Amino acid sequence: MSLPDGLRNTSQAKNWVDSLPLSYKYSAGVSGQRFAEGLKQGKILGSKCSKCGETFLPPSLYCPNCFVYSSEYVEIPPYGEIYSFAEADGKAIALIRFQGVTGGLIHVVKRPSAGKLKIGLRVSAVFRPAEQRKGDLTDIEFFEIRPHS
Repeated sequence: MSLPDGLRNTSQAKNWVDSLPLSYKYSAGVSGQRFAEGLKQGKILGSKCSKCGETFLPPSLYCPNCFVYSSEYVEIPPYGEIYSFAEADGKAIALIRFQGVTGGLIHVVKRPSAGKLKIGLRVSAVFRPAEQRKGDLTDIEFFEIRPHS
């Protein structure tokens, strides 16, 4: 460990431990808000670039390739493939990629038994009942393995 000038050893350093109460409001932004509204309706929405035609998930206000303002939102089918995953404490979390879409979603995958997940496995989103949705990512309760994957 390097020490600041003037200190010969770590015992000379002083420290202070405390906490600072913070108050803030988070804004999801224009694209994030549209995405959240879609989830509340049981839809996964991405943004589509009017210049290059690429679709992004999560949606982006500007195309990262063309730097064009993206005002078009498209519904993405609620099924995709596991691109990567991790299992711990009896739970599985995966990066789900969707066909024809740049990006994806990181979410819980319900697995039938330990060791059944693998890269490329097809999964479908399971939304909470409409009356339980709040307009956030937990409106998708989990992804489940699709039959015949």
